[in-house]
Order: sequence, then structure tokens, then C-alpha cells
Amino acid sequence: MVLSKNLIIKSMLIVCILFLAFTGLQMFEIGNISFSYYVILSTLFVGLISLLLYKIPPIQNALIILILLYIILSSLINFNHFKFTSVMYSIMFLTFFIYIIYYSKENLKINNFVWLLKFIIIAFFVIMIISQIMVFFELHTLERPIGYFQSTGELGIQFNHRTQSYRYYALSTEPSYSAIIVMLSLIILRDLTVKKKKLLPYVFMVCYMFLFFKSAMGFIIAFFYILTQVTITKKQFLIFGLLVLIAVSMFFFTDLGGKSVNRIREIFALLFTDFSNFIVNLKNIDSSAHARIGPTFRYFEQMDLLSYHTYFGYGAATSEPFFSKIIYPEAWNTHMIFRPPFIPGFLYDYGFLGTFLVCFFLWRLLKNTTLIFKIIVLLVLINSNFNTQLFWFAIVIIELYKFFKKDDLVETIELKLN
Repeated sequence: MVLSKNLIIKSMLIVCILFLAFTGLQMFEIGNISFSYYVILSTLFVGLISLLLYKIPPIQNALIILILLYIILSSLINFNHFKFTSVMYSIMFLTFFIYIIYYSKENLKINNFVWLLKFIIIAFFVIMIISQIMVFFELHTLERPIGYFQSTGELGIQFNHRTQSYRYYALSTEPSYSAIIVMLSLIILRDLTVKKKKLLPYVFMVCYMFLFFKSAMGFIIAFFYILTQVTITKKQFLIFGLLVLIAVSMFFFTDLGGKSVNRIREIFALLFTDFSNFIVNLKNIDSSAHARIGPTFRYFEQMDLLSYHTYFGYGAATSEPFFSKIIYPEAWNTHMIFRPPFIPGFLYDYGFLGTFLVCFFLWRLLKNTTLIFKIIVLLVLINSNFNTQLFWFAIVIIELYKFFKKDDLVETIELKLN
């Protein structure tokens, strides 16, 4: 009976973590509220644990409880404005994290974790290949919001009407999410695998996907990861730096690079112009860059240090209507909703105190990890908010990686001693 309990718990854990990575899969929708497979399965897992073991896991990280209590406090302060479903989602994600981390450490082995990472990469790759076949044979359908320049289709297909080109994101909700998920999985997989040559198929799959994700975030992670893996002498560093300087100069001061580099050149030139019009000019040049920088700039521009909202926030999910008006100010797109990333979304909803608590929690998570994990989490904060699976996928995977990495080192030392 004990063995069967362990097997059930282990199986449920694996399924929950897999669907945490599959951020684009929704089970059903009630009104405007979507219920993902991860949320439903994790709820069942918490219920299952209660039935099988008749206990709740011990709290090993007091910061999680502190964040949970703060979210409730902020909601009480902003009682007439906060969104109840957003608060419930936050409580659910925090609860799932407590249960999944504790019981993963109790029931999963390093080989289970490695299998999980491999399956995530393979699943994203297979789905993307299927979606490309669908596009090739015109078996897909596209949906386009009124006036918007992009359409989306089933299995992570995205079509840009301006450039007349396709992008893919497989099992996630957008290309940058997919790029972060598969790259983080590959980095951890590589670090936990002794025989690196066996990972060549997974490296190939990730490289292939990157070509069609066309995500700048993914290429940034790949660039920094390669940089951290290369050991060079001072002479080699100077030569490499000189070559990079020449290459950058050619791109910035010649016509090489096409339209994408031309946008980067224009954004860079903005830094040396009148900064008072920087945000307006940025929106005209690159709407994607403006969507990440503009809202934060506007928040600090209207911030009142004497208001309690600055410290306790305006209430859960109040950032969506506020920033939607900034990103979509024209009459034709007022129906569209902009969901801001952690900065400035969580900052607006929960204020400086709440943001400090979460950032302190992330610092505790990352302080003993390498630079690449800090860069990845920073990019996650730029791309997603607290109530997103990408946010919690990164936290869960890195937390488990730290545990299994430490456990693996202990086993290696014991083998050497014996």
C-alpha cells in the first residue's frame, strides 16, 4: 500500500510539473476566467495528498507565507478595487508551490527530474513540427482581434500581417515564453548530465525551435549561456572584444542587418536625443520594446510617494485597465487588454512592499546559483507576472535543480569515499 501511494504521488507530481511547463494548454473557461490543466491537476494533487496522507506539508520557506499574508492584507486595504479571482489565483499558485516542492523532494529522484526536462523539450519540438506541417498544407485556421497586426492559430501558430511571416510557440502562449522554457530546461539538463554527447539531439531540437520562435529573449539567454561556458585568456578577450566592436560598428553605421537592426539602431539613437519624448518616439519605432518599457515609465511618472497605494498597491489586477489605456490609447483598440509583466504589473497591484517581498524571495532562491539563472529570472520578470505559469515554472524548476544538484554531489562524494 505504501509503494502504491508513493507511485501515485510521484506520477501526479510528474504530470503537474509537465503541465506547468505547458503554459498554453487550457482545460476550460468560465466567463472570462481560464482554467489551465496545471491549475486543475494541481488542485486534484493537493486534494489527493490530503486523502492519502491526511496532512499538509511543513512550511520550509516562511517568505511564502509572508507573501501570501501580504496579498490578503493588500486586498483588504483595497477592498473596493481588487479582483477576487486574481487573489485566489495567487493563493493557489503559492499553495501549489509548497506542495510540489516538498513532495518532489520526498518522492522524485534525479532521473525522474532529468526525464521531465527531456520530455518538455521533446513535447515542444513535436508540437512545433506538427504546427509547421499544418501551415505547409494550409490545415490551420487563424483568429485575429479587430485591427490587430497578428493572428494566432491552434498549436502555437502566429502570423504577422505586417511582415507576412509565421512564428511558432508550440505548447506555450507566446514565442518568448516557449524560448525561455526550453532553454532553461536544456541548461539544467546539461548541468545534471555527465555524458554531454548524449544531449546532442536535445541541443539540435532547441536550436531548431529557436529559428522559428524568433524570440529575442531566447537568443539573449543563449548568448549569455555560451558566454559563461567559454574560458578565454586576456589576449583572446581583447581580440574578441575588438571583433565585436567592429561588428557592432558595421551594423550601427552601415546599412547591414536589414529592418530589425535598423530598429535597434534607431532605439539606440533615441538615447542621445531629447529624453522627454523618448517613450513617444520609442512607440513609433518599436511597439514591442515600448510595451516593456513604456508602462514602467508611465507608472513612475504618475507615482505619488505620499500615497499609501505606492507602498500597498492599488489592488489585485487593477494594473490591467490602467496599463491597457497606455498601451492601447486609440479608439479602435480600446477593446484590447494589456496584461503587464511583473514590473510594473505587480508593483502597481501590490506596491513597493509586496514587490520587495517577492524580490527578496527570488534573491534567496538565486543567490547561490550561477549568473545565467539570474539572467533568466530577470527576463521572466520582464515577460510575465506573478499569476503566470512561466513565473512559477522558472521558480519550481530552479528550486528542484538546486536540490537535485546538491543531492547528486553528495552521492558522488559518497561513491568516491567508498
